[in-house]
Amino acid sequence: MDYYLVWTGKLSPIVMKNPKDERESLHFFRMDQARPVAACADCYEKQEVKDELERAFREVPRTEITEDEDEE
Repeated sequence: MDYYLVWTGKLSPIVMKNPKDERESLHFFRMDQARPVAACADCYEKQEVKDELERAFREVPRTEITEDEDEE
């Protein structure tokens, strides 16, 4: 059986120094309260299932590096 599985949940931003080069910062997100969204290939044809899976992908916040962060 084919299926789609996406993990989604609340995301918290994390900034830390790169252990290989402390002059560089690493920016990423930690997933809190993770929950899976699974759907079989037939269920994926249902609009409400498509909407939930697509919403899971859109929940990742956009990030932009500003000049101030780039100079640090």
